[in-house]
Amino acid sequence: MARLIAWDTSDKTGVLCLWESESGAAQDFMIHHQARLDVDQKQHSEGLFAGIEAALESAGWKLGSLDAIGIGIGPGSFTGIRVGVTAARTFGQMLGIPLVPVSSLGLVASEARSRCPTADSLAVCIDACMGEVYIRAETAPASVSEQVIRHSDPLQQGWRESLPERGLWVAPERRRDLAPSGWDFLLLPPVGGSTLARAVSESYASGRARAALEVHPAYLRAPDAELKLRQRQALNP
Repeated sequence: MARLIAWDTSDKTGVLCLWESESGAAQDFMIHHQARLDVDQKQHSEGLFAGIEAALESAGWKLGSLDAIGIGIGPGSFTGIRVGVTAARTFGQMLGIPLVPVSSLGLVASEARSRCPTADSLAVCIDACMGEVYIRAETAPASVSEQVIRHSDPLQQGWRESLPERGLWVAPERRRDLAPSGWDFLLLPPVGGSTLARAVSESYASGRARAALEVHPAYLRAPDAELKLRQRQALNP
């Protein structure tokens, strides 16, 4: 039995899960611990490390007994992603075990599909601050794209033209108005531990684990501080 732990800290409230699976099989796993990580911009690392310690204690496992670490690589909160990925890389190197990277938006999409399984096309939209949003569109089994757009700039919203006539728009309430015409709306659901475990297990079983130093954050854009600097430079050349 493979022992795995995974976390995603791309949002203000993260999620952590610890489970066992038969050789990492995606459909055959037993969750031993799952929890929300109550963190904020100043306490991401404290909340994450406390959550890891609590998970291992709950299962009666030692850190060295893990076979792999799953990690949500973003996009999302710049600080949260940086802390989460850095912790995973550090533990991976220290223990000599691989990391299993998964898209944070992909996790939300999986959670949404579990609630609305009949949706053929689906798009997840989350705030990226600085007048931008992150969007993940799944319009066919093999057609997935993730990008960042300025929600107030019509010239950057050409992605709508490539979408089918109907689908499921998954977003916070304030981003309902960005939904393509004819699409249904689902309020952005929190990612559950079982969704995280299933996504990581599928990647692990498919051989998509990577050495710690091969895994990098998927920011999709520069951090807010750099964007603010660019704006000031544009206003004061």
